[in-house]
Amino acid sequence: MAIGIILPPYVVGQIGRSEYGTVILISSFLAFMQMVQIGTPQALNRFIPRELERGDKESLRRLLSTGLAMLCAFGLVVAIGTILLTHHPAWIVKSSADGPTRSISILIIIMGLAASIDMPMSFGHVLFQAHERYILHSILQTLGYIARLLLVLLLLGLFPGKVLAYAVGTVAGNFIQSLGIFVIAILLFREVRLAVREISFSTMMKIGGFGLLTAVNTLAMMMFIQADYIVIGKLIGSEEVTAFNLGVVWVLIVRTYISAAMSVLTPSASRTETAGQPGILREMLIRSTKYGLLASLLPLLFLVPFGKVVMEVWMGPGYGQSAQIMLFILLGDIFANGISGGISMLIGIGKLRFLTIANLAAGILNVTIAVILMKTLSLGVMSFAYAYCGIFMILNSIVLPMHLGRIFKVPVGQYFKKAWLGPILTGLFALPFGFFVYRMGLSHGWGGILASGAIFLIGYVIIVFVIALDKYDKQLLRRVLVSRGQKA
Repeated sequence: MAIGIILPPYVVGQIGRSEYGTVILISSFLAFMQMVQIGTPQALNRFIPRELERGDKESLRRLLSTGLAMLCAFGLVVAIGTILLTHHPAWIVKSSADGPTRSISILIIIMGLAASIDMPMSFGHVLFQAHERYILHSILQTLGYIARLLLVLLLLGLFPGKVLAYAVGTVAGNFIQSLGIFVIAILLFREVRLAVREISFSTMMKIGGFGLLTAVNTLAMMMFIQADYIVIGKLIGSEEVTAFNLGVVWVLIVRTYISAAMSVLTPSASRTETAGQPGILREMLIRSTKYGLLASLLPLLFLVPFGKVVMEVWMGPGYGQSAQIMLFILLGDIFANGISGGISMLIGIGKLRFLTIANLAAGILNVTIAVILMKTLSLGVMSFAYAYCGIFMILNSIVLPMHLGRIFKVPVGQYFKKAWLGPILTGLFALPFGFFVYRMGLSHGWGGILASGAIFLIGYVIIVFVIALDKYDKQLLRRVLVSRGQKA
């Protein structure tokens, strides 16, 4: 979160909007290249908990060795693709006006090779998630983020205005984080015994078969952000990519934290299904949806009145369009964050076919409608925010919730009453409270924004506790607080 808030204004001020947008474009292009891993980490995160539950050490060794070998091979493919891409930088940038070709090629090689190395290193993240060691994993990730922040600040301090300094600091910080998590995971989880002789073609097909579905689903989701960056960069220019990205940054912070919290449901759902407990799965869906909606409503309802002020204090004047983009993307993300727990559960039980088709169709529609709006109504980069908001809300408030209810056998009425009604009522009461806090006139500088945020947070928590939480939620909250108190 600190990186997402601290770095953009400093980096944009150092290297300029166009160069910052070019880095975002390269990152987006590389994200599509990394899809060659065909969902291997997600597949491992599904199958490892099952083997741990069954206690089959031989199958577990084959699974781990084969999975790591696949990630190494995919990393090599990305490295080769990166070398080829350096000879065709025009595939990424709109024109030579976006920067010297040689400089862009160097950026591509640095960031691309780092991405290729990171692929086998992601095995460490898989092990922590599959073993449900989330606290230690989060601590190690946080230390990695701090290392990245310090490296970027150090290198830009030594080489002011150099986009390569920013790129090197970023990839070096990511490498330190991934390598540390990989090494600690290998040392910590004793059952991990990797050997070339354990690599199995049948296990490879098993991983690839399930992983392919998750990969197509991930590709579909990338059509909503990464594809937008690429299309904006090609049709408008890298400066507009920066404007769009600065609006998306806050959304990604919210999404990252909610997705990280909900990702625990993938191995949990896998174990629960294996144990034959459908009732627990239904309760997991209802509660995760309610908590996801409540968590994503908090930043949106605060930023509706405060968004423009926050953007001006954060980035300075001239970023009003980014504030508008932020609000529309946040609005579109509310329901996606709400059902993110259910999506994690679908991955855990291996039912992704409908989800994949729906996301792919919606992703294609998103880009298509955005381009049509831009060409016909001359809405510029806002076209992508409008398209994202509209498509995402329809997909995640109607289509996918109905599918989740059908899969986990939760009647529509019961699902709405237990999971959706409380957050909707919370929003109706919290939104006017947000405008009331805004009219208090405290929003001058970061001090005023933080004071307003604290007041709104207190009010929001009270509204949630009174309106949204039922008896089960309050009992769960008491157990968590008692447990934390005993540990302390």
